[in-house]
Amino acid sequence: MRVIIIGGGEVGFHIAEQLVEEEKKDVILIDNNQERVKQAMENFDIQVLQGSGSSPALLKEAGIASAEMVIAVTASDETNMIACLIAKADSPASVKIARVRNLEYYNLTSVLNRDILGIDLAINPERECAEYLHKLLLTPSAKGICDFADGKIRLVGFHVPGNCKLTGQELQHLTALQPSNGALVAAIERNERLIIPRGSTSLKPEDFIWISTTPDKVQEILGLFGKPTQPSKRIFISGGAQEGFLLAQLCEATNMEVKLLETDYDRCTELAQQLDKTVILHGDPLDQDLLYNENIEDVDAFIALSEDDDQNIVAGLLAKRMGVPKVITLLDKSIYANVVPVIGVDSVISKRMLAVNRILQFIRRGKVHSDTPLTENTEAIEFEALETSEIVGRPLSKLSMPEGSIVGGIVRRGQAIIPQGDTMIEPDDRVIIFAKKRVIPRIENLFTVKLNYF
Repeated sequence: MRVIIIGGGEVGFHIAEQLVEEEKKDVILIDNNQERVKQAMENFDIQVLQGSGSSPALLKEAGIASAEMVIAVTASDETNMIACLIAKADSPASVKIARVRNLEYYNLTSVLNRDILGIDLAINPERECAEYLHKLLLTPSAKGICDFADGKIRLVGFHVPGNCKLTGQELQHLTALQPSNGALVAAIERNERLIIPRGSTSLKPEDFIWISTTPDKVQEILGLFGKPTQPSKRIFISGGAQEGFLLAQLCEATNMEVKLLETDYDRCTELAQQLDKTVILHGDPLDQDLLYNENIEDVDAFIALSEDDDQNIVAGLLAKRMGVPKVITLLDKSIYANVVPVIGVDSVISKRMLAVNRILQFIRRGKVHSDTPLTENTEAIEFEALETSEIVGRPLSKLSMPEGSIVGGIVRRGQAIIPQGDTMIEPDDRVIIFAKKRVIPRIENLFTVKLNYF
């Protein structure tokens, strides 16, 4: 498969790395920055072209006519959209993805589609970020949330409390966590190791677990572990850029009380005109007196969303020290991602990585609806079962599922199923599998066409 990536920033680099090193695709990267071009050539065994991604001549040189996928993720929305428009003319059958950050463009659904601009998927990282944050606020005990099959199956990640009564018992004896009751422990992170559990596996205090269930059972399951179940009510947002504005809108729609702190006075004026119920504050998020006067200790969640990673880290830690129970920080420098949670922040998110994860669903074999990294070495993949694949028509207990993988959910004709050993996958089922990366190629083979079909 030939894939043209336009834009060599962090998003483009992560996608190129995945495609080249793990997917073994033929990748051509285009960027107009000489330093990024040099870096790409040094790090990846790919063809790299320097120039504008909206240049018809350069796209022709890249082989756009034979490309199966065009991914435009430059910092320019206009370049991304024009690149897809050119691809529509020169490579009509290819999949075209564009990052579109300007909400005026993004909301033009009558234009931003395959018929007009040739775009199959338009991604707005700020909206992806705001929607994900809102899910975390609705389920404050969760450190991570992933939805599958249009929200019918939900994967919730959280730490097992030290005094939890469910620890020390084998999973097969924990009735409340059995598939027959709509819940399945899909993965356990313990001492920096990831375990795909079996019935004989026991939970331990401070394990980080991922549970697969339906959205309506999430609060009940959290309650079994002694975790708070009520959505966050009082929200404090630091940073009034686009993701902060979008999050405030979502919070207003669910009747949350929101305060939004922004350092730029003119931006505060704009936000006050655009938001109905949110209290807009002008000031410095590192000003302890300001936070104290705004009763920061009474809020349920503090979200640091400025464009400065260092400020977000310090502001988050300050809020935590002042008594905020849930602190979430936005970080775009990957070097901080594994460090910050250790020093006190509850959750760390990257809008760039959310965009990368959304794009990666288009690169796997078979009918893949989503592909979500859970940890560095584990992914949750949502397949559509083909009538001709090896996994169809046999009980799960009889399948040769690779060690390090588990079927965590099935959606059949709109109904969610938490599978048991005697469950059989049917054609057109949407199947969610949790697996270590090393076994994913073997799982893909189970979902592709049987050799004897031909």
